[in-house]
Amino acid sequence: MADRTVAAAEVDLWWASLRLPPERLARLEALLTGDERTRADRFRFARDRARFVVARGMLREILGRYLDREPAALRFAYGAHGKPALARASTGLRFNLAHSGDAALFAVGWGRDVGVDLEPVRADLEIGELAATVLTPGERALLAAAPSERRDELFAALWTRKEALAKATGLGLALPFDRVAVAPLGDLADWIEPDGPFLGDRRWSLRSLDVGPGFAAALAVEGDGVEVRDQTTVMPMGM
Repeated sequence: MADRTVAAAEVDLWWASLRLPPERLARLEALLTGDERTRADRFRFARDRARFVVARGMLREILGRYLDREPAALRFAYGAHGKPALARASTGLRFNLAHSGDAALFAVGWGRDVGVDLEPVRADLEIGELAATVLTPGERALLAAAPSERRDELFAALWTRKEALAKATGLGLALPFDRVAVAPLGDLADWIEPDGPFLGDRRWSLRSLDVGPGFAAALAVEGDGVEVRDQTTVMPMGM
């Protein structure tokens, strides 16, 4: 029997560290398919390979808990723009994952698509140039009006919302970021409905997530009326 369930009005968030001891890394790698191991081997640096292996292995463990299936038995399919989904599954379970450095974020929902993004707040970016290509005119004005010491944080908040939405819709970078509005920011826990001509008839909800200083994160969910459940203290199997 599955030891985790999620209802249609709920989205579970799982947080994890990707920095694990070698024996734990080996157990997670054993869960991967040959194709996933091939993808892992394409990474140039061992650190990046390990992060990929841990993220994919943990994803399998988390989904296995909801589906009451062996993590290694799960198979994935990929959309036109690379979004992963459970292959040939007669289940409404939906998921998404993001990782940055040694931190990972997983979202699990039922019957509605979800997307998450996690990024560092970077002071080394030329955000003026980036803003011209990925923000709407209103968002660029919001960024320009912000105090200089807050602009990096504000840009990261806007960017993660757009990335989370792009992942939830399955459009990826085919979503025209500069034509989809994801402001105002307001309180981190406030849901907003993004606005743009490329979202079709499906409604979406967005909110930022509090991940502490130095990082920005966001969650996008199909529809509205969602309760977010933080699973931080409930670690995947084998931790």
